[in-house]
Amino acid sequence: MHTTFSLRLRICLALALMLGPLGAAQAFSDDEARKAILELRQRMDTQRATSENQANSILALSSQIQELRSEIAVLRGRIEELERSARTQSEQTQPRDVAVDGKSFTAQPQEISDYEAGMEKLRQADYAGAVTLFQSFILRWPKSGYLDSVNFWLGNAQYGTKQYADAVKSFTALVDASPNHVRTPDALLAIANCQVELKNTRAARAALERLVQSYPQTEAANEARKRLAQIR
Repeated sequence: MHTTFSLRLRICLALALMLGPLGAAQAFSDDEARKAILELRQRMDTQRATSENQANSILALSSQIQELRSEIAVLRGRIEELERSARTQSEQTQPRDVAVDGKSFTAQPQEISDYEAGMEKLRQADYAGAVTLFQSFILRWPKSGYLDSVNFWLGNAQYGTKQYADAVKSFTALVDASPNHVRTPDALLAIANCQVELKNTRAARAALERLVQSYPQTEAANEARKRLAQIR
């Protein structure tokens, strides 16, 4: 019986010796696997974080690109506006071809504007305002192609304000400077009207006779003949 117990003990010890290394090996393998898994997780976390950072960077870059596009659009619009403004200013400073009372010439934009301002006053029957603007025009543009027409309309505006003597001077300036101007016959008739208002019948008759003699085929001359018949 003792012999049997000893045999069993020896068998158990042998099995223990055999199983011991296997258990240690098994424990070692589990630790390595856990470590590998942790390292893999860490790498995955790192890559995920890197991917998220890259995605955020791409979004930020995309936003910056959109902002730049918007700024470029605004600048392009501003440039186009400045180009239009420059063209407009250039057009406003370039001389223009003008035709007034059968006379063609070149005038500055401001010169045209000044003339039209005086004419507008005349159309509104603001004779005093027209006188002021036309007199200013003559001072500012003494060599203007408008000058003959301005003298004629200035005389009309002065007649409207009962400045008959001044009107005679304005009409005479046209007659003397441009005898072939389309308004000259009417200017002579207007001079006669002013002289009548000034009670100067002799001067009125002289203007009418000059009109009939120099411009016999005009409507103004026909009117002058009627006036001469009345004066006599």
